Amino acid sequence: MIPRRAVPAILLTITTCLLAVSTLGCSVAAVPGRFTYVVKYEVTAEFAATSPGSVDVAYLDGTGPQSPAVFTPPQSFEVTFDYDYGTPFDPEMTFNSASFTDVGDKIIVKIIWKDYRTDFQEELLAAGVIEYDGAPPAALTIHGDQLPK
Repeated sequence: MIPRRAVPAILLTITTCLLAVSTLGCSVAAVPGRFTYVVKYEVTAEFAATSPGSVDVAYLDGTGPQSPAVFTPPQSFEVTFDYDYGTPFDPEMTFNSASFTDVGDKIIVKIIWKDYRTDFQEELLAAGVIEYDGAPPAALTIHGDQLPK
């Protein structure tokens, strides 16, 4: 049995613990000079027999366009950023070509954002699907939301 005069102290302790736990999930301001987010460019494939190889893509990083980059699915590339670079960043990825073998094969390109404020959980910013119909597919460019830099 708990003494009556101990009940307020127990309730105060429980309330304090709940408040402390709830503030851990709050979004906090970025710390200047601190590594704070990742932009991930990802190339995957859905295929019948042979994986499409030599997927030629271009993407943006903090220094500008990186082209061509040849990926073999599944593959990804991560670019890290600090929030204090001074200008916003517009993630972009362009599919140029791939060596397909079977009609119906697909290349999936994605731009993903991972932020330290959400414990680097992946958030899909943009995605595109290129399906092979027997003719060389047209180039496809996808854009993510503008990110702080």
